[in-house]
Amino acid sequence: GEPDFITPWHIRDAGIYSLERGFTKYTPNAGLSDLRAAFGDDRRISLSREITKLHEETLRFTLAGAEAYFAETAPRGEFVLILEGAPDTPDVDADDDRMTKALAAVQARIEAGETLKDAVKMVSADLGVKKNALYQAALGEQ
Repeated sequence: GEPDFITPWHIRDAGIYSLERGFTKYTPNAGLSDLRAAFGDDRRISLSREITKLHEETLRFTLAGAEAYFAETAPRGEFVLILEGAPDTPDVDADDDRMTKALAAVQARIEAGETLKDAVKMVSADLGVKKNALYQAALGEQ
């Protein structure tokens, strides 16, 4: 069903950006290895198929467990994947590394002719860093 609120523009923009660049996977087993690489073996995931139908099924695994399960059992039907949220305590080293990569990507886009605002918007959506923090860090480097 439809949500009872308007989807915020930053979420719409991130979705459009991902779709335009082909950052989607249609089958669950094609995307599980990418999810595992991005979020680690221990992130929990729920996979549901045939929602609201007679043979509805929900599977719960870690990403490593889900990938192993689908290596042995061919997926049937379409699945909805729900990935566990980020941990409450962020990995500071990983955040610093991601911000360093984001700043380099912003600089490359600016050198290619994009405005700072547009570069930050796209890199923020692409790498998952906070837009305001990235913008402030990019201003500090100029």
